[in-house]
Amino acid sequence: MRQSHPICCLVLSLSFSLLVGCAGFRKQARSASEVGDLRRAIGLYDEAIASDPGDSESVQERSAARIKLADEILAAGERALLTDAFSVAESSFIELCTRRDGWGAPLEGIAALRFAALRDGVQGIVLAKIGDLAATGRFLDAANLRTMPAYACEGAAPVKQAVATRVGTLSTARCQALQKLSAEMGPYSESLAERACIAMGAAPTKHVALLPHQVGRVTVAGTLAGASDALLATLAQSVQKAGAQSILFADGAAAVLEITVAGSAVYGVNRTPTTLSHDWSETVPYEGVEPYQESYQEAYTDTEYYNVQVPYTRYSYVNGNSVPQTEYRTEQRQRSVTKYRTAFRTKTRPVTLYRQEARVFTHPAVHIEASYRANFAVEVRAPLLRTMSIPVAHSEAEDTYEHSASFGPASVSPSSGNVTSLESRFAQDVEAIRTKLFADWARGFAESACGVASGTFATPEAGAKCAWLPNSKTPDGAFLALVPLFGADISALPELAAVK
Repeated sequence: MRQSHPICCLVLSLSFSLLVGCAGFRKQARSASEVGDLRRAIGLYDEAIASDPGDSESVQERSAARIKLADEILAAGERALLTDAFSVAESSFIELCTRRDGWGAPLEGIAALRFAALRDGVQGIVLAKIGDLAATGRFLDAANLRTMPAYACEGAAPVKQAVATRVGTLSTARCQALQKLSAEMGPYSESLAERACIAMGAAPTKHVALLPHQVGRVTVAGTLAGASDALLATLAQSVQKAGAQSILFADGAAAVLEITVAGSAVYGVNRTPTTLSHDWSETVPYEGVEPYQESYQEAYTDTEYYNVQVPYTRYSYVNGNSVPQTEYRTEQRQRSVTKYRTAFRTKTRPVTLYRQEARVFTHPAVHIEASYRANFAVEVRAPLLRTMSIPVAHSEAEDTYEHSASFGPASVSPSSGNVTSLESRFAQDVEAIRTKLFADWARGFAESACGVASGTFATPEAGAKCAWLPNSKTPDGAFLALVPLFGADISALPELAAVK
Protein backbone atom coordinates (compact mmCIF):
# COMPACT_ATOMS: atom_id res chain seq x y z
CA MET A 1 0.00 0.00 0.00
CA ARG A 2 1.30 3.48 -0.90
CA GLN A 3 1.86 5.70 2.15
CA SER A 4 1.25 9.49 2.21
CA HIS A 5 4.29 11.68 2.78
CA PRO A 6 4.00 13.60 6.10
CA ILE A 7 4.96 16.94 4.47
CA CYS A 8 2.22 16.55 1.87
CA CYS A 9 -0.26 15.86 4.64
CA LEU A 10 0.85 18.99 6.48
CA VAL A 11 0.46 21.16 3.36
CA LEU A 12 -2.98 19.73 2.66
CA SER A 13 -3.98 20.25 6.29
CA LEU A 14 -2.86 23.90 6.26
CA SER A 15 -4.58 24.55 2.94
CA PHE A 16 -7.80 23.05 4.25
CA SER A 17 -7.56 25.18 7.42
CA LEU A 18 -7.07 28.34 5.34
CA LEU A 19 -10.03 27.51 3.14
CA VAL A 20 -12.22 26.83 6.17
CA GLY A 21 -11.08 30.09 7.81
CA CYS A 22 -11.63 32.09 4.62
CA ALA A 23 -15.11 30.62 4.14
CA GLY A 24 -15.92 31.40 7.78
CA PHE A 25 -14.93 35.05 7.44
CA ARG A 26 -16.87 35.36 4.18
CA LYS A 27 -19.98 33.85 5.77
CA GLN A 28 -19.79 36.26 8.72
CA ALA A 29 -19.19 39.18 6.33
CA ARG A 30 -22.31 38.30 4.32
CA SER A 31 -24.38 38.12 7.51
CA ALA A 32 -23.11 41.53 8.65
CA SER A 33 -23.83 43.01 5.21
CA GLU A 34 -27.38 41.63 5.20
CA VAL A 35 -28.21 43.45 8.46
CA GLY A 36 -26.61 46.67 7.21
CA ASP A 37 -23.41 46.54 9.28
CA LEU A 38 -21.20 47.41 6.31
CA ARG A 39 -18.19 48.57 8.34
CA ARG A 40 -17.94 45.21 10.12
CA ALA A 41 -18.62 43.36 6.87
CA ILE A 42 -15.73 45.10 5.11
CA GLY A 43 -13.42 44.28 8.02
CA LEU A 44 -14.39 40.58 7.80
CA TYR A 45 -13.91 40.57 4.02
CA ASP A 46 -10.42 42.01 4.65
CA GLU A 47 -9.66 39.07 6.95
CA ALA A 48 -11.01 36.56 4.43
CA ILE A 49 -8.83 37.99 1.67
CA ALA A 50 -5.80 38.13 3.98
CA SER A 51 -6.34 34.40 4.63
CA ASP A 52 -6.71 33.64 0.92
CA PRO A 53 -5.65 36.42 -1.50
CA GLY A 54 -7.09 34.36 -4.34
CA ASP A 55 -10.61 34.44 -2.94
CA SER A 56 -12.31 36.22 -5.85
CA GLU A 57 -15.77 36.00 -4.26
CA SER A 58 -14.66 37.95 -1.21
CA VAL A 59 -12.87 40.51 -3.39
CA GLN A 60 -16.00 41.17 -5.46
CA GLU A 61 -18.33 41.25 -2.45
CA ARG A 62 -15.99 43.58 -0.54
CA SER A 63 -15.91 45.97 -3.51
CA ALA A 64 -19.70 46.04 -3.55
CA ALA A 65 -19.80 46.62 0.23
CA ARG A 66 -17.34 49.51 -0.11
CA ILE A 67 -19.52 51.17 -2.75
CA LYS A 68 -22.60 50.80 -0.53
CA LEU A 69 -20.75 52.17 2.53
CA ALA A 70 -19.41 55.15 0.55
CA ASP A 71 -22.97 55.93 -0.58
CA GLU A 72 -24.21 55.61 3.02
CA ILE A 73 -21.51 57.97 4.39
CA LEU A 74 -22.04 60.50 1.59
CA ALA A 75 -25.78 60.52 2.22
CA ALA A 76 -25.22 61.15 5.94
CA GLY A 77 -22.82 64.01 5.17
CA GLU A 78 -25.16 65.58 2.65
CA ARG A 79 -28.10 65.45 5.07
CA ALA A 80 -25.91 67.05 7.75
CA LEU A 81 -24.96 69.93 5.43
CA LEU A 82 -28.64 70.58 4.69
CA THR A 83 -29.49 70.67 8.40
CA ASP A 84 -26.38 72.68 9.46
CA ALA A 85 -25.11 69.75 11.52
CA PHE A 86 -21.49 70.64 10.79
CA SER A 87 -19.85 68.15 13.18
CA VAL A 88 -21.70 65.26 11.50
CA ALA A 89 -20.83 66.53 8.02
CA GLU A 90 -17.19 66.93 9.01
CA SER A 91 -16.93 63.48 10.60
CA SER A 92 -18.60 61.91 7.52
CA PHE A 93 -16.13 63.65 5.23
CA ILE A 94 -13.11 62.62 7.34
CA GLU A 95 -14.30 59.00 7.62
CA LEU A 96 -14.84 58.56 3.89
CA CYS A 97 -11.63 60.43 3.08
CA THR A 98 -9.65 58.20 5.45
CA ARG A 99 -11.33 55.00 4.23
CA ARG A 100 -10.68 55.97 0.63
CA ASP A 101 -6.97 56.33 1.40
CA GLY A 102 -7.00 52.93 3.15
CA TRP A 103 -8.80 51.26 0.25
CA GLY A 104 -6.11 52.51 -2.11
CA ALA A 105 -8.63 53.30 -4.84
CA PRO A 106 -10.30 56.61 -5.71
CA LEU A 107 -14.03 57.05 -5.76
CA GLU A 108 -15.47 57.00 -9.26
CA GLY A 109 -18.35 58.52 -11.18
CA ILE A 110 -21.18 60.10 -9.21
CA ALA A 111 -19.56 59.11 -5.90
CA ALA A 112 -16.44 61.15 -6.76
CA LEU A 113 -18.56 64.21 -7.58
CA ARG A 114 -20.58 63.85 -4.38
CA PHE A 115 -17.36 63.50 -2.36
CA ALA A 116 -15.96 66.71 -3.91
CA ALA A 117 -19.21 68.52 -3.10
CA LEU A 118 -19.10 67.31 0.50
CA ARG A 119 -15.47 68.41 0.78
CA ASP A 120 -16.30 71.85 -0.58
CA GLY A 121 -19.23 72.15 1.83
CA VAL A 122 -17.04 71.28 4.82
CA GLN A 123 -14.33 73.64 3.57
CA GLY A 124 -16.80 76.48 3.25
CA ILE A 125 -18.05 75.98 6.80
CA VAL A 126 -14.49 75.85 8.23
CA LEU A 127 -13.53 79.02 6.37
CA ALA A 128 -16.70 80.72 7.58
CA LYS A 129 -15.88 79.65 11.14
CA ILE A 130 -12.40 81.15 10.80
CA GLY A 131 -13.93 84.36 9.48
CA ASP A 132 -16.40 84.52 12.37
CA LEU A 133 -13.60 84.01 14.94
CA ALA A 134 -11.50 86.72 13.32
CA ALA A 135 -14.47 89.07 13.15
CA THR A 136 -14.91 88.75 16.90
CA GLY A 137 -11.16 89.27 17.52
CA ARG A 138 -10.37 85.62 18.40
CA PHE A 139 -7.39 85.29 16.05
CA LEU A 140 -5.49 82.82 18.25
CA ASP A 141 -8.46 80.44 18.26
CA ALA A 142 -8.80 80.86 14.50
CA ALA A 143 -5.10 80.06 14.06
CA ASN A 144 -5.56 76.81 16.00
CA LEU A 145 -7.75 75.53 13.14
CA ARG A 146 -4.70 75.76 10.87
CA THR A 147 -3.15 72.52 12.16
CA MET A 148 -6.35 70.41 12.03
CA PRO A 149 -4.75 67.02 12.77
CA ALA A 150 -8.00 65.23 11.81
CA TYR A 151 -7.59 66.43 8.20
CA ALA A 152 -4.62 64.12 7.55
CA CYS A 153 -6.12 62.14 4.66
CA GLU A 154 -5.00 62.86 1.12
CA GLY A 155 -8.42 64.02 -0.05
CA ALA A 156 -8.45 66.79 2.58
CA ALA A 157 -5.35 68.48 1.15
CA PRO A 158 -7.37 71.21 -0.66
CA VAL A 159 -9.21 71.98 2.60
CA LYS A 160 -5.99 72.26 4.57
CA GLN A 161 -4.44 74.49 1.90
CA ALA A 162 -7.46 76.78 1.79
CA VAL A 163 -7.56 77.04 5.59
CA ALA A 164 -3.79 77.67 5.80
CA THR A 165 -4.07 80.44 3.21
CA ARG A 166 -7.02 82.07 4.97
CA VAL A 167 -5.45 81.84 8.43
CA GLY A 168 -2.11 83.07 7.07
CA THR A 169 -3.69 86.19 5.60
CA LEU A 170 -5.60 86.98 8.78
CA SER A 171 -2.66 86.15 11.09
CA THR A 172 -0.20 88.32 9.16
CA ALA A 173 -2.50 91.33 9.37
CA ARG A 174 -3.24 90.65 13.04
CA CYS A 175 0.48 90.25 13.85
CA GLN A 176 1.33 93.58 12.23
CA ALA A 177 -1.41 95.31 14.22
CA LEU A 178 -0.31 93.66 17.49
CA GLN A 179 3.33 94.62 17.01
CA LYS A 180 2.49 98.21 16.14
CA LEU A 181 0.22 98.62 19.16
CA SER A 182 2.53 96.79 21.61
CA ALA A 183 5.49 99.01 20.64
CA GLU A 184 3.67 101.88 22.33
CA MET A 185 3.17 99.91 25.58
CA GLY A 186 6.56 98.47 26.50
CA PRO A 187 9.01 95.57 26.00
CA TYR A 188 6.99 92.90 27.86
CA SER A 189 3.92 93.74 25.77
CA GLU A 190 6.07 93.54 22.64
CA SER A 191 7.42 90.14 23.73
CA LEU A 192 3.91 88.74 24.32
CA ALA A 193 2.80 90.10 20.96
CA GLU A 194 5.77 88.34 19.35
CA ARG A 195 4.74 85.05 21.00
CA ALA A 196 1.21 85.54 19.73
CA CYS A 197 2.50 86.06 16.19
CA ILE A 198 4.51 82.85 16.38
CA ALA A 199 1.50 80.96 17.79
CA MET A 200 -0.62 82.20 14.88
CA GLY A 201 2.02 81.08 12.36
CA ALA A 202 2.88 84.61 11.32
CA ALA A 203 6.43 85.88 11.01
CA PRO A 204 7.06 88.76 13.46
CA THR A 205 8.63 91.80 11.83
CA LYS A 206 10.51 92.61 15.04
CA HIS A 207 12.24 90.40 17.60
CA VAL A 208 12.37 91.56 21.23
CA ALA A 209 15.94 90.58 22.02
CA LEU A 210 16.32 92.13 25.47
CA LEU A 211 14.04 92.68 28.43
CA PRO A 212 14.79 94.82 31.52
CA HIS A 213 15.26 91.82 33.84
CA GLN A 214 17.71 89.92 31.63
CA VAL A 215 21.46 89.62 32.20
CA GLY A 216 24.28 88.81 29.82
CA ARG A 217 26.97 87.45 32.12
CA VAL A 218 27.80 86.28 35.65
CA THR A 219 30.45 87.55 38.04
CA VAL A 220 31.58 85.85 41.26
CA ALA A 221 33.27 87.77 44.06
CA GLY A 222 34.31 86.96 47.61
CA THR A 223 36.44 84.22 49.08
CA LEU A 224 35.81 80.61 50.01
CA ALA A 225 38.31 79.32 52.55
CA GLY A 226 39.63 75.92 51.57
CA ALA A 227 38.83 76.32 47.86
CA SER A 228 41.01 77.76 45.13
CA ASP A 229 40.01 80.63 42.87
CA ALA A 230 39.86 78.16 39.97
CA LEU A 231 37.39 76.02 41.88
CA LEU A 232 35.30 79.04 42.77
CA ALA A 233 35.23 80.04 39.11
CA THR A 234 33.32 76.84 38.32
CA LEU A 235 30.34 78.37 40.11
CA ALA A 236 30.24 81.28 37.65
CA GLN A 237 30.79 78.95 34.68
CA SER A 238 28.01 76.60 35.77
CA VAL A 239 25.47 79.40 36.30
CA GLN A 240 26.48 81.07 33.04
CA LYS A 241 26.09 77.80 31.09
CA ALA A 242 22.70 76.97 32.62
CA GLY A 243 21.53 80.56 32.33
CA ALA A 244 22.15 80.57 28.59
CA GLN A 245 19.15 78.23 28.28
CA SER A 246 16.95 80.20 30.67
CA ILE A 247 14.67 83.21 30.38
CA LEU A 248 16.91 85.07 32.83
CA PHE A 249 19.76 85.41 30.31
CA ALA A 250 19.92 87.08 26.92
CA ASP A 251 22.86 87.54 24.56
CA GLY A 252 23.94 91.15 24.46
CA ALA A 253 22.31 92.17 27.74
CA ALA A 254 24.43 94.70 29.61
CA ALA A 255 23.19 93.80 33.08
CA VAL A 256 25.28 91.45 35.23
CA LEU A 257 24.18 88.74 37.63
CA GLU A 258 26.41 89.35 40.65
CA ILE A 259 27.25 86.44 42.94
CA THR A 260 29.11 86.96 46.22
CA VAL A 261 30.46 84.00 48.17
CA ALA A 262 31.63 84.04 51.79
CA GLY A 263 32.52 81.15 54.10
CA SER A 264 34.50 77.96 53.81
CA ALA A 265 34.59 74.62 52.03
CA VAL A 266 37.10 72.48 53.90
CA TYR A 267 38.26 69.20 52.43
CA GLY A 268 40.68 66.83 54.13
CA VAL A 269 42.11 63.36 53.50
CA ASN A 270 43.90 61.21 56.11
CA ARG A 271 45.96 58.13 55.17
CA THR A 272 46.76 55.65 57.95
CA PRO A 273 48.74 52.39 57.48
CA THR A 274 46.84 49.40 58.90
CA THR A 275 46.37 45.65 58.61
CA LEU A 276 43.16 44.12 57.32
CA SER A 277 41.90 40.68 58.29
CA HIS A 278 39.47 38.58 56.29
CA ASP A 279 37.83 35.41 57.57
CA TRP A 280 37.64 32.48 55.21
CA SER A 281 37.29 28.71 55.50
CA GLU A 282 39.41 25.93 54.03
CA THR A 283 38.22 22.43 53.12
CA VAL A 284 40.49 19.90 54.95
CA PRO A 285 40.51 16.07 54.36
CA TYR A 286 40.69 13.55 57.22
CA GLU A 287 40.43 9.75 57.61
CA GLY A 288 37.27 8.28 59.08
CA VAL A 289 35.02 5.25 58.86
CA GLU A 290 31.58 4.83 57.47
CA PRO A 291 29.04 2.05 57.98
CA TYR A 292 27.64 0.09 55.08
CA GLN A 293 25.33 -2.91 54.57
CA GLU A 294 26.86 -6.21 53.41
CA SER A 295 24.70 -8.99 51.97
CA TYR A 296 25.18 -12.73 52.68
CA GLN A 297 23.28 -16.05 52.41
CA GLU A 298 21.63 -17.00 55.70
CA ALA A 299 20.65 -20.71 56.38
CA TYR A 300 17.35 -21.56 58.01
CA THR A 301 15.21 -24.70 58.63
CA ASP A 302 11.87 -25.06 56.92
CA THR A 303 9.17 -27.79 56.68
CA GLU A 304 8.65 -29.34 53.29
CA TYR A 305 5.52 -31.25 52.35
CA TYR A 306 5.49 -34.11 49.77
CA ASN A 307 3.26 -36.94 48.54
CA VAL A 308 3.98 -40.74 48.46
CA GLN A 309 2.13 -43.70 46.90
CA VAL A 310 1.26 -46.30 49.61
CA PRO A 311 0.22 -49.87 48.50
CA TYR A 312 -2.74 -51.66 50.07
CA THR A 313 -4.67 -54.96 49.34
CA ARG A 314 -8.18 -54.93 48.20
CA TYR A 315 -10.24 -58.21 47.87
CA SER A 316 -12.78 -58.93 45.29
CA TYR A 317 -14.88 -62.05 44.61
CA VAL A 318 -14.48 -63.92 41.42
CA ASN A 319 -16.68 -67.02 40.88
CA GLY A 320 -17.38 -67.14 44.51
CA ASN A 321 -13.77 -67.01 45.49
CA SER A 322 -12.02 -64.07 47.32
CA VAL A 323 -9.22 -62.76 45.17
CA PRO A 324 -6.62 -60.22 46.65
CA GLN A 325 -5.56 -57.19 44.51
CA THR A 326 -2.86 -54.61 45.27
CA GLU A 327 -3.73 -50.94 44.77
CA TYR A 328 -2.12 -47.53 45.73
CA ARG A 329 -3.28 -44.42 47.54
CA THR A 330 -1.63 -40.94 47.86
CA GLU A 331 -0.52 -39.82 51.29
CA GLN A 332 0.98 -36.39 52.25
CA ARG A 333 4.02 -36.41 54.47
CA GLN A 334 6.46 -33.73 55.76
CA ARG A 335 10.14 -33.40 56.48
CA SER A 336 12.59 -30.77 57.74
CA VAL A 337 14.91 -29.15 55.13
CA THR A 338 17.64 -26.46 55.20
CA LYS A 339 17.10 -23.42 52.98
CA TYR A 340 19.02 -20.14 52.29
CA ARG A 341 17.93 -16.48 52.01
CA THR A 342 19.68 -13.11 51.43
CA ALA A 343 20.28 -11.09 54.61
CA PHE A 344 22.27 -7.92 55.44
CA ARG A 345 24.70 -7.05 58.21
CA THR A 346 26.31 -3.72 59.14
CA LYS A 347 30.05 -3.38 58.65
CA THR A 348 32.45 -0.40 58.52
CA ARG A 349 35.17 0.68 56.14
CA PRO A 350 37.81 3.47 56.11
CA VAL A 351 37.02 6.57 53.97
CA THR A 352 38.38 10.10 53.35
CA LEU A 353 36.08 12.77 54.78
CA TYR A 354 36.20 16.61 54.61
CA ARG A 355 35.53 19.44 57.06
CA GLN A 356 35.63 23.25 56.95
CA GLU A 357 38.28 24.87 59.10
CA ALA A 358 38.31 28.61 59.84
CA ARG A 359 41.23 30.64 58.51
CA VAL A 360 42.17 34.33 58.58
CA PHE A 361 43.90 36.16 55.71
CA THR A 362 45.75 39.32 56.69
CA HIS A 363 47.48 41.90 54.56
CA PRO A 364 48.76 45.48 54.85
CA ALA A 365 46.61 48.37 53.64
CA VAL A 366 46.18 52.12 53.92
CA HIS A 367 43.00 53.41 55.56
CA ILE A 368 41.84 56.53 53.70
CA GLU A 369 39.38 58.89 55.42
CA ALA A 370 37.99 61.88 53.52
CA SER A 371 35.83 64.67 54.94
CA TYR A 372 34.09 67.65 53.37
CA ARG A 373 32.57 70.47 55.41
CA ALA A 374 30.75 73.24 53.56
CA ASN A 375 29.62 76.31 55.47
CA PHE A 376 29.15 79.30 53.23
CA ALA A 377 26.51 81.64 51.85
CA VAL A 378 25.87 82.74 48.28
CA GLU A 379 24.27 86.12 47.67
CA VAL A 380 22.80 86.84 44.25
CA ARG A 381 21.92 90.29 42.93
CA ALA A 382 19.72 90.36 39.84
CA PRO A 383 18.24 93.36 38.01
CA LEU A 384 14.83 94.55 39.28
CA LEU A 385 14.82 92.01 42.14
CA ARG A 386 15.85 91.96 45.77
CA THR A 387 19.09 90.23 46.76
CA MET A 388 18.71 86.48 47.12
CA SER A 389 20.65 84.55 49.75
CA ILE A 390 21.38 80.84 49.38
CA PRO A 391 22.97 79.17 52.43
CA VAL A 392 25.08 76.01 52.05
CA ALA A 393 25.85 74.11 55.26
CA HIS A 394 26.50 70.37 55.45
CA SER A 395 29.26 67.84 56.04
CA GLU A 396 30.10 64.58 54.34
CA ALA A 397 32.51 61.80 55.28
CA GLU A 398 33.65 58.60 53.62
CA ASP A 399 36.36 56.05 54.16
CA THR A 400 37.93 53.25 52.15
CA TYR A 401 41.10 51.18 51.92
CA GLU A 402 43.97 51.08 49.47
CA HIS A 403 45.95 47.85 49.00
CA SER A 404 47.33 45.53 46.32
CA ALA A 405 46.46 42.21 47.99
CA SER A 406 44.63 39.54 46.05
CA PHE A 407 43.32 36.28 47.55
CA GLY A 408 40.39 34.55 45.89
CA PRO A 409 39.25 32.23 48.74
CA ALA A 410 38.68 35.28 50.97
CA SER A 411 37.23 37.39 48.08
CA VAL A 412 40.07 39.89 48.40
CA SER A 413 41.09 41.94 45.36
CA PRO A 414 43.24 45.05 44.97
CA SER A 415 41.59 48.37 45.89
CA SER A 416 42.62 51.79 44.64
CA GLY A 417 41.03 53.52 47.62
CA ASN A 418 39.28 56.22 45.60
CA VAL A 419 37.29 58.85 47.47
CA THR A 420 35.17 61.69 46.13
CA SER A 421 37.39 64.62 45.24
CA LEU A 422 36.98 68.21 46.42
CA GLU A 423 36.05 69.18 42.86
CA SER A 424 33.24 66.60 42.74
CA ARG A 425 31.96 67.55 46.20
CA PHE A 426 31.90 71.23 45.31
CA ALA A 427 30.26 70.46 41.94
CA GLN A 428 27.35 68.88 43.84
CA ASP A 429 26.97 72.06 45.88
CA VAL A 430 27.13 74.14 42.71
CA GLU A 431 24.33 72.07 41.17
CA ALA A 432 22.15 72.63 44.23
CA ILE A 433 22.98 76.38 44.25
CA ARG A 434 22.20 76.71 40.56
CA THR A 435 18.85 74.90 40.89
CA LYS A 436 17.79 77.02 43.86
CA LEU A 437 19.03 80.22 42.24
CA PHE A 438 16.79 79.85 39.18
CA ALA A 439 13.83 78.68 41.26
CA ASP A 440 14.21 81.63 43.66
CA TRP A 441 14.66 84.03 40.77
CA ALA A 442 11.46 82.82 39.06
CA ARG A 443 9.56 83.09 42.33
CA GLY A 444 10.99 86.55 43.00
CA PHE A 445 10.16 87.72 39.49
CA ALA A 446 6.58 86.46 39.85
CA GLU A 447 6.22 88.15 43.23
CA SER A 448 7.62 91.40 41.88
CA ALA A 449 5.59 91.39 38.66
CA CYS A 450 2.35 89.85 39.89
CA GLY A 451 2.19 90.77 43.57
CA VAL A 452 -0.43 93.47 43.22
CA ALA A 453 -2.48 93.74 46.40
CA SER A 454 -5.60 95.00 44.63
CA GLY A 455 -5.50 92.26 42.00
CA THR A 456 -5.69 94.82 39.22
CA PHE A 457 -2.89 96.09 36.97
CA ALA A 458 -2.66 99.76 36.07
CA THR A 459 -1.35 99.31 32.52
CA PRO A 460 -1.19 96.63 29.82
CA GLU A 461 2.61 96.60 30.27
CA ALA A 462 2.22 95.71 33.95
CA GLY A 463 -0.10 92.86 33.02
CA ALA A 464 2.26 91.75 30.24
CA LYS A 465 5.20 91.59 32.65
CA CYS A 466 3.20 89.38 35.03
CA ALA A 467 1.93 87.14 32.21
CA TRP A 468 5.29 87.00 30.46
CA LEU A 469 6.91 84.46 32.80
CA PRO A 470 5.49 80.95 32.17
CA ASN A 471 3.41 80.39 35.29
CA SER A 472 0.17 78.48 35.69
CA LYS A 473 -0.79 80.73 38.65
CA THR A 474 -0.80 84.00 36.74
CA PRO A 475 -3.76 86.01 38.12
CA ASP A 476 -6.72 86.80 35.90
CA GLY A 477 -6.13 90.51 36.47
CA ALA A 478 -2.91 90.33 34.44
CA PHE A 479 -4.82 89.03 31.41
CA LEU A 480 -7.65 91.55 31.87
CA ALA A 481 -5.08 94.34 31.78
CA LEU A 482 -4.09 93.14 28.29
CA VAL A 483 -7.55 93.62 26.76
CA PRO A 484 -6.44 96.90 25.07
CA LEU A 485 -3.72 94.92 23.27
CA PHE A 486 -5.26 91.50 22.60
CA GLY A 487 -8.99 92.16 22.73
CA ALA A 488 -11.05 88.96 22.60
CA ASP A 489 -7.86 86.90 22.34
CA ILE A 490 -7.38 87.17 26.11
CA SER A 491 -9.33 83.86 26.46
CA ALA A 492 -6.39 82.12 24.72
CA LEU A 493 -3.65 84.04 26.55
CA PRO A 494 -3.30 81.71 29.58
CA GLU A 495 -2.28 78.87 27.28
CA LEU A 496 0.02 81.15 25.32
CA ALA A 497 1.66 82.56 28.46
CA ALA A 498 2.39 79.04 29.76
CA VAL A 499 4.92 78.49 26.95
CA LYS A 500 8.07 80.52 26.55
